[in-house]
Amino acid sequence: MAFLSGGAGELILAQDWTNTSLGPPELWPLPLKTIVGVMLGSAQPMFVVWGTERTLIYNTPYAEILADKHPLAMGKDFLDVWSEIRGDLEDIVAQAYRGEPVQMDDITLFMERRGYREEAHFSFSYSPLRVDVESVAGLFCACTEITERVMVQRRLMESEARARADAQRVQLALDAGAIIGTWFWHLPTDHVTADEQFARSFGLSPEVCRTGLGIEQVIATVHPDDKPGLMVAIAEVLEHGGAYAHQYRVLRQDGRYHWIEANGRVEQAPDGTPLSFPGILIDVESRRAAETALRESEERFRAAVQAVNGILWTNNADGEMQGAQPGWSALTGQSYDEYRGYGWAKAVHPDDTQPTIDAWKAAVAEGRTFIYEHRVRRHDGVWRRFSIRAVPLIDAGGAIREWVGVHTDVTEQREAAAVLERSREELERLVQERTIQLVQAQKMEVVGQLSGGMAHDFNNLLQGIGGCLAVLDRYVPDGPPRRLFTAAEEAITRGAQLTHSLLAFARRQMLTPKPTRLLSLLESMQPLLERTLGGLIHFDIDVPADTAPVMVDPAQLESAILNLAINARDAMPQGGVLTLRAGNASIGRQGEPGHPADLAPGDYVAITLADTGTGMDEPTLARAFEPFFTTKDIGRGSGLGLSMVYGMAVQSGGGVAIASEAGKGTAVTIFIPRAMEDEAMAAPPSPAAKPASRRIVLLADDDHLVRTGASAVLEMLGYDVLAAASGAEALKVLQEAEAVDVMITDYAMPGMSGVALIREARRLAPGLPILLITGYADQPEGVERCTVLHKPFRPQALAEQLAILLSTG
Repeated sequence: MAFLSGGAGELILAQDWTNTSLGPPELWPLPLKTIVGVMLGSAQPMFVVWGTERTLIYNTPYAEILADKHPLAMGKDFLDVWSEIRGDLEDIVAQAYRGEPVQMDDITLFMERRGYREEAHFSFSYSPLRVDVESVAGLFCACTEITERVMVQRRLMESEARARADAQRVQLALDAGAIIGTWFWHLPTDHVTADEQFARSFGLSPEVCRTGLGIEQVIATVHPDDKPGLMVAIAEVLEHGGAYAHQYRVLRQDGRYHWIEANGRVEQAPDGTPLSFPGILIDVESRRAAETALRESEERFRAAVQAVNGILWTNNADGEMQGAQPGWSALTGQSYDEYRGYGWAKAVHPDDTQPTIDAWKAAVAEGRTFIYEHRVRRHDGVWRRFSIRAVPLIDAGGAIREWVGVHTDVTEQREAAAVLERSREELERLVQERTIQLVQAQKMEVVGQLSGGMAHDFNNLLQGIGGCLAVLDRYVPDGPPRRLFTAAEEAITRGAQLTHSLLAFARRQMLTPKPTRLLSLLESMQPLLERTLGGLIHFDIDVPADTAPVMVDPAQLESAILNLAINARDAMPQGGVLTLRAGNASIGRQGEPGHPADLAPGDYVAITLADTGTGMDEPTLARAFEPFFTTKDIGRGSGLGLSMVYGMAVQSGGGVAIASEAGKGTAVTIFIPRAMEDEAMAAPPSPAAKPASRRIVLLADDDHLVRTGASAVLEMLGYDVLAAASGAEALKVLQEAEAVDVMITDYAMPGMSGVALIREARRLAPGLPILLITGYADQPEGVERCTVLHKPFRPQALAEQLAILLSTG
């Protein structure tokens, strides 16, 4: 097989051809052997494509064109070898296979033969190869790569274009009067002379420029940021000669930097020595400002596109995608070869492809703004819906230069709109429900404020009456007077309980929250709850072991649970089931359905008491938490049970939700914040009250009844009392009295409040023990290191607190 000698022939011999339609080389048709032999002996790049499989056989010079594709390309499908340019080659290969020769002097191809995409140019001829007169078996190609020649020609044309542009710019500058100076630089002597306009442009002396100066003096006023680039440009033109154009800023005599363009030419001696460098200056300040404005406008446009999460793309005047499209490539994963022309449509959903193309072509034909929506397959295979807006850019002649478009991802918006449409009625229902909840919460807040104020005033009345009764106690004989006296004391106790309930609802009771294990608390309560419910009601407790501890006043939580159990018992006179269950609950957002409207997001424990009783209708349910509202018979309830539960829960940082339906029972859920720790601190024991040894007490209270009763109790306890009806009067007494051992002051007094009085008293007598008494149940603000006693209080409680103050103060 002499025809396979040398170079690529050895590669052909080493190739396993047994599994191809050609078979081993010794069996190849004579025309193929002949052309391969000629090809292998040629110094020009050549190749043969043979058979329906388009088998590629090539010589050594063509291997250089294949680059990294060699030697694996030998014996492979020609179009598979050049898969990246398959679209450019298919038609001309088919033409040759039809028996038609093809010749091209310059074909532009974007090939990937060295691991990257590159532009290449070839001249070639395709000649059909026949095994007989009728049939074409393949093609023969002789080709020459002319890439370097084309690139040189292109650079030459670009250089000539720049020269023409420079000349045109100079001519335009001359016509417009934009030339602002001329110079002549004698290079062998480094002697620069220039006219007066040049001197003004560079901030130099006209006289010095006329007589001449060195280049270093000329460029001294060039902006520091522009000077390195200027020096490089000058060095290059001095080395190569020819035309020169460069833009930079110079400092003028007005102290401002100004953009200029220097245009000149370096003349050289025959041996290449630079001789002279004449030139002119052109004012380009306005042009640079316009370019800056254009650049900023483009940046704003890009920022606007990014702000709407848009994908920017451009098409030519005919509506075909060309050039680099980084946004589209990043979105779809398509390469240039895949998206160019109308290839982008392959990334559009099949159901949307043709409608999109039709609508786009219609917009291009009419030259109008294109607005559309379709689905696009993202690079990861996910379909997303995009809104499209494209506008034509018009040139000075009124023709469309190109199209600029933006794809904006609107998937979430459209899905949200669909959900909104489907759930409009549900949304209206939720809004109505939330509005009712808010109105109810506001009503409860107003009623709570009113109830708290009433409780405060009532506590003052009870304190006055109680103080007087305490003094009269020793003078009341047994028999009917004593029974009446005892009844009066019981009335005060019941009144205090009533005000306590009102204050609980108003969230003004004194709470002592601490980490509390719910399961332990309920186990200790279970006997009491079972006795309260009676034998007709089955009682279940369901509290998982992993239920978190809660931060709550245990006594108040016990009272709330007991109140709810009593309500459940009264709602099941014929018996039923009461279930108490608890568990951890997390609230993600305020106003979630089934939760209290004003419950803040966070971690809670939900405690639910659900009965199978009579339940409530909607009007009754809407008023369930109102104080004094009850559906029980007269004398069977105060209407404060649920109000107390509501107030305790909210004051503890939680809330209450209630669900009920007439005839189907009621479920009340208390939400209590989870505790951060699980250790409760025991309160230190109170010291026993000690008898007074005629100590002096300063008593300040604006309520005459309270002041009179408290004075009587204090005197009964063995204290001397200095009474004052206001804070100002108490300060005067404190200043004038010989001695005061302890001061008792009311919290809410007109003029100077109890808090203000305490501050002034501590300024006058820093070590004075002070006891603050108040008809409110919450801890007063603005007092520190001060003991608080809540009205109404018994004489024993007063005595104990005074004993503590006097023993430690």
